[in-house]
Amino acid sequence: KARDHFISLESLWNEIGIAEDDRSAVQKEISNEFERILQAKVNEAKEEKATMNLKIRLLEVRLSSMKNQLGEQAQNDSTHGQGQQVALKEKMETLEAILSRTETLRDERYVVMTNLLEELKFLYCDEFCILSQEQEEQTTANIEMNLSPQHEEDIRQIVFEKQQLREQRIEELQRSLAGIRELIELVGNSPGDKDWKDVDEMCQMDLNTESLKETGNLVKRTCTRLDMLQQVRGQMEGQLNAQQDEIKQLLEVTRTAPAEQEAYVSHPSDSCYAQMIAKNERSIDELRVKLNRMLPELCEEASEKLAAIKAELKEEAVDQAEE
Repeated sequence: KARDHFISLESLWNEIGIAEDDRSAVQKEISNEFERILQAKVNEAKEEKATMNLKIRLLEVRLSSMKNQLGEQAQNDSTHGQGQQVALKEKMETLEAILSRTETLRDERYVVMTNLLEELKFLYCDEFCILSQEQEEQTTANIEMNLSPQHEEDIRQIVFEKQQLREQRIEELQRSLAGIRELIELVGNSPGDKDWKDVDEMCQMDLNTESLKETGNLVKRTCTRLDMLQQVRGQMEGQLNAQQDEIKQLLEVTRTAPAEQEAYVSHPSDSCYAQMIAKNERSIDELRVKLNRMLPELCEEASEKLAAIKAELKEEAVDQAEE
């Protein structure tokens, strides 16, 4: 079209009779204007190219930084896998898409890591009154600098170990509570006694939501109570053994018939220690009363036996003298 316009202009100039100098001046003016416009477009394109290169560089820096956070190896993602030069616009669009996906992944990982560190901080703070420097660093780690899978795995491992400790303490507490219940039933505390109330109170607690520190204190309390009850059990067993020995002797002395002896004997399967001790005390009292009633008869029998022994000894002495 420009050439057609020049041909038309030459034709018109010929028809008009424009001088050669005037024609040259117009041609030079047209050439200068064309060069100015073209140079402006070149400069504009250069500026756009420089701007796009800068944007691409900034995108690459951001992407590299994010991948370092995520523990991934940085690479030229905009041209990776392509064997030819990629246009800047296409390269920038590719980088923006990759950056968007990486940002989404980083945000997801950040939420996961934040929750893990909050859980770890909760476990530490509830277990210890004052955190050590190492624990403080673990719970206040700048996760924005390290969102790598390895860092996440390290934190998960620590959280797992603390959760295992919680579960162990809960199991210890449950075993202690079961042991206390068994001992309370054995030694004879009634449901209204303090031991029962303490155990019921602890059994009603949701152990899975209690802090490690609190569950640790509960374990100590229950283990202490368990030790006390075991001491009481030992004392009561000693008392029962002494009572049973005395009952056995009284049954022999009072010549109680085997069929009647069962009424004076207590059994663990029938009652608790407290009831057994009370029953033994009643049996001992009854047998002592029975023994007191039988004392005259027993004394008379003893006297007769003693006289017989003396007579026998006297006869033996006479026989020895005669020999």
